[in-house]
Amino acid sequence: MADDQPTEIPEVSIIVPVYNDELWVGRAIQSCLSQTLGNIEVIVVDDSSTDQTSVIARNFQAQDGRVSVVRQPRNLSAFQARRVGIERASAEFVMFLDGDDELVASACQKALTLARTSRADVVGFGSTVITPDGQTGGRYEKTIQPAHRELFGSDIIASLFPVGKIAQGQLWRYLFSRELLLSAYDCLPKSLIVPRVNDLPIAFLALMNATHYVSTKERLYNYYFKRGASGHAVTTWEDYVFNASAIDSIEYIKSTVDDYSQEADGDCVIKEVYASTRSSIIARVLAYVDGIVDRDLQRRAIADLEQRVGFVALTVACVDFFTGALPLLARSITTPVMPSSVPSHVVLRTGNLRTGGVQGVLVAQAGYLARLGIRVTIALDSEIVTDFDLPAGVALIRLEGATIGQRIQFLDEFCRLESVGAVIDHHVFYNKRWPYFALGASAGGVPTIGWIHNFALRPLVDGVTQLSFLERYFHCLAQVVVLSEADVAYWKLRGVEHVAYLPNPASPLLQQIPIRSAPKTSPTESLRIIWWGRLQQATKQVLDLIEVGSILSNSGVEFHITIVGPDGPDLGARRVREQARRLGISSRVSLPGPLHGEHLIAEISKADVFVNTSTIEGYLLTLVEAQALGLPVLMYDLPWLDVVRENDGLITVPQGDRVGLARALEELLSAPDRFARLSSNSLEAADRVRSYDFEGLYRCLLEGRLDPKFSPEPTISLARLILDQNVRYVERQKRTLSREVRRLKVKVEEQAKTLRQVSSRPTESLVGVSARDRKAPDVPRVKRLLQRFLPPNMRQVAYYAKHEFNDSSVRHDQLVENQRILSAQIAQLEAQLSKRRR
Repeated sequence: MADDQPTEIPEVSIIVPVYNDELWVGRAIQSCLSQTLGNIEVIVVDDSSTDQTSVIARNFQAQDGRVSVVRQPRNLSAFQARRVGIERASAEFVMFLDGDDELVASACQKALTLARTSRADVVGFGSTVITPDGQTGGRYEKTIQPAHRELFGSDIIASLFPVGKIAQGQLWRYLFSRELLLSAYDCLPKSLIVPRVNDLPIAFLALMNATHYVSTKERLYNYYFKRGASGHAVTTWEDYVFNASAIDSIEYIKSTVDDYSQEADGDCVIKEVYASTRSSIIARVLAYVDGIVDRDLQRRAIADLEQRVGFVALTVACVDFFTGALPLLARSITTPVMPSSVPSHVVLRTGNLRTGGVQGVLVAQAGYLARLGIRVTIALDSEIVTDFDLPAGVALIRLEGATIGQRIQFLDEFCRLESVGAVIDHHVFYNKRWPYFALGASAGGVPTIGWIHNFALRPLVDGVTQLSFLERYFHCLAQVVVLSEADVAYWKLRGVEHVAYLPNPASPLLQQIPIRSAPKTSPTESLRIIWWGRLQQATKQVLDLIEVGSILSNSGVEFHITIVGPDGPDLGARRVREQARRLGISSRVSLPGPLHGEHLIAEISKADVFVNTSTIEGYLLTLVEAQALGLPVLMYDLPWLDVVRENDGLITVPQGDRVGLARALEELLSAPDRFARLSSNSLEAADRVRSYDFEGLYRCLLEGRLDPKFSPEPTISLARLILDQNVRYVERQKRTLSREVRRLKVKVEEQAKTLRQVSSRPTESLVGVSARDRKAPDVPRVKRLLQRFLPPNMRQVAYYAKHEFNDSSVRHDQLVENQRILSAQIAQLEAQLSKRRR
């Protein structure tokens, strides 16, 4: 027996659960015996290994009295092995070491010192993750480093198992008070076997009951990734069952967590932490299933997983922790169907209910549904704030939850408790979260109708890849509703059959406009033009109005343009005024800002004509509202819009034809009879929109019996229209990008020229060059400079960066080198001048 056998109570007990670790256990135990803190004990619990693990451990026991070996009579999992070790431990503090890992030599000393000086019952420390090829510093390593220096009470569990973050419940990342661990094990049955994720239940319960946590960023543990059982793929049913048992590990402690929460006066934080941790474990299993190559085995596994936890829980785990499983979950369901009768309760879902065309449509739709006797609830992702007066009986709720998954769960529970029969989702076209909500609702037997508020080709204008995403997941919806026959044709040509078009309901503003019978009086001397909406250049091309005004001014036409609305993402009132001033028509342009209700109606009523310059729209609400007040409409051609078909109250010109638009306005001013005819036709077109039987349409929609005329088969003419617009938008995007790149290159050339001139006259430039200009380029400043000359859409910035990188980087390197040479020359001159002064 060795002379260093301890004669006093150990200060730290290191528990090493092992099973068939013969390749690594020797190094693991040696790392314990090499600790700078000598007064320790090492308890090796062999979980009935079938290799030489036990022999190797007993050899260490024979050589060093600090080592003791306990052999389990049969394999009972590391969970039970740790229990045995904790019960046998004699130190006040306990550390854990897996049989295939190693402790840093100073681990016990530093962790114990920190625990005693701070009087903490838990100490966290950093870890190094070592891959099979010896690499360190990967993403996983970063996730397991301590993020909090000190925590107290319930903040410990809430911070170390943060909601919405992947649960990290490894016991080996902490030094624990032995009493905490004993209390945690006492909450669970003595005979419990936990084969997978077997350290998390104890880590969760111990940290839930801890009172004081401190940490050090020093890395005291070496974790060898993919040794032992970590990181293995699922190729058999037995593999799946083993990995799926990880879910049991968190469910074993549910009753204990519930009891703790009740004792803490219903502490909701603990419940949320537990729910998030459970979802994280489910997502881990879901990732294994997603990686199964055998499709039959994968289908069997996903069916079993659904039976274990429910499809809603799978959806929540997917959206919060492993979005890569969305295709797998989507493949697992069939397209939902609408009920055969009108549901008693319908939920309308959207992002927010502030001012906007989509929001106005939703509010109007809620009113029609309410008049059908349907209970209507509008569910928002954001705060309950609205500029609309809601129809009588329509309720407003917020989908509560810190994560998207929690909001899906909230909606699922709401649908069950409130007997919701259908969801109409108006937040589909421009976000990628809607499939999760549709999957969650479908799992509860509630079908979702997706409402698309723009022309199908809009993503081409914006330079995004939304079209393929929509096509891939539309089958999660019971019905896709679009706004035109052209949209139906597009999606049917793409293989989506359950698509139909319906007219938009009369907007709240349109419903406020009194029915007018007499057409407007033709202007005689000056033409009053109006436009309203959100100021935006990329799609609404508001600045085209100013150019139209300039053309009218040069032709000697008297006019005034009123542009109503808030600033948009790429255009504001200030820039519009600057453009009007530059073109010499600032006195003829007014921008009163956003107006609503009666104030907006009064402003529109004063105008003679409504002009629309949009390059793309799904449904021109403003067009119908203008026509309801008798205004003739002049616009760029948008041939897919149903609202412009058989509408004799408007004049169209080709896209971007500002001269044509100006000429049409000029001719209208000199043709009072035509003006009156157009005004009368506008009133008739608006009356047709108001006369739709929306209640009847919505009843048929919710019963799944829409007239087939709303879902026509594609025709050659519609296919040609779609192809034409597709080509136009792609070419437009290319021209825009090329123009911006040329502008940027010109700017770079100008800067390069300036640098060359300064470099050739260093003495003269000494006074004119600021200290800031002598330095190498500031990266954020350069980035901001680049973005000034690129399109506002950040995806276009990314596109440019990818395709123009080589050219730009060469230019950048040249500029940096020129600046370096210039700085050196300036420094030499300054040194010479300094010597002369002396």
